[in-house]
Amino acid sequence: MARTALIVGAGIGGLSAAIALRQAGWQVRIFERAASPRELGFGLALAPNATRALADLGVADTVLARAFAPPRLLGELRRMDGTLIKRFGLPVAAVMGGTMAIALRPALHGALLDAVGLDAIAVTREAQGFTQIGDRVALHLSDGENIEGDLLVGADGIRSAIRAVLHPSEPPPRSSDIVAVRGAVHGVVDRLGGLGGVYYLGPGVESVFVRASETGIYWFLSLARELVPHGMTDPAAVLAHLTPRFDATFRAVTSATGDLRFDEL
Repeated sequence: MARTALIVGAGIGGLSAAIALRQAGWQVRIFERAASPRELGFGLALAPNATRALADLGVADTVLARAFAPPRLLGELRRMDGTLIKRFGLPVAAVMGGTMAIALRPALHGALLDAVGLDAIAVTREAQGFTQIGDRVALHLSDGENIEGDLLVGADGIRSAIRAVLHPSEPPPRSSDIVAVRGAVHGVVDRLGGLGGVYYLGPGVESVFVRASETGIYWFLSLARELVPHGMTDPAAVLAHLTPRFDATFRAVTSATGDLRFDEL
């Protein structure tokens, strides 16, 4: 009889673990607290070791087809007002030792989700903890049900219920006093002027715009907390507060972005 792995969290980590465990002959059951396993999210960089791992999982070709993976990345480092600091052409494969890509998070998550299949995922099932029973484990869900398995994988994020059981005295995350606004937008890649990326630097400010697909751009704006008025957490308001200090490229891309996210890091 195949052993059963219980996985808490249907994000990138949980789905990747599920695929790998299946390849090793395990049955997998995934428990997700959200009502849908679909992940919105924005963008991320896939280093060569990540693309090799995705190849082992059998999803690399699907992900890379939806991503931006140029053999040579053309970019510019600018001050906030657009003053050019440095222009660069990075031979990505030679420098990084393999394929590196920028992908919108739904492209990666969607490929993993398709590989796992929705039938393996139970949604609106929130984990509260677990108990070890000999060489087995019982996962405790918020609705009172206990699910037994041979292995438990905690992939339930920064405030993991599984990690809290393993490390009960661990303090909560500490603030870095940095806030960020992030977004993804399609249809305005021409605003980058043929570049693969633009990197802005200023006092207490860091912002990156990068191609993430044939039509998509992923961008973020990171700020020292002191640059944002106290109590301001609406991403559109934060963006409006800083936008006048940036150049036309920044303003054109951000103004075309409808879905924004604010984070305190």
